[in-house]
Amino acid sequence: ISKLKEELARYHYPPPYRAYQPPPYLPNGKFFVRVYQGMNFEREVWSFEEFFISHEWGFGGPLGLTDHFSLRWEGNWWFEAGHWRFQVRTDDGARLYVDGQLVINEWRIQGATTYETTVYLTRGYHNIKLEYFEWQGLAEIRLNWYRLY
Repeated sequence: ISKLKEELARYHYPPPYRAYQPPPYLPNGKFFVRVYQGMNFEREVWSFEEFFISHEWGFGGPLGLTDHFSLRWEGNWWFEAGHWRFQVRTDDGARLYVDGQLVINEWRIQGATTYETTVYLTRGYHNIKLEYFEWQGLAEIRLNWYRLY
């Protein structure tokens, strides 16, 4: 059993302070999610997939984490050509990337605040990446988008 625990620990708990590595694959139409202990992606503790980002944990967090954690969502999503409004509601910090371009950068300790930006996208799949950290207290993160015209 101890050897099994060691193997699981190596799989679920990589060494701290790793450079960003892309997911093993990028899903279409959903997010690949990585959960970390530490506010700057220090120690990956789990990964999974989800279809949308809308979390209001209160004083808790994912997987029983409370305070000082971070998450990264990344996936490819289909868009029709046009101007798209992206909205991020965060408590504490968030960064949103569209096709590798930083479009919202609010990486700081703050209460729940909503940020918006407009991006022109061509028809096709586009990479969406959202990074989030929680310092302490209430924890919330949401991402929405809709086509303007």
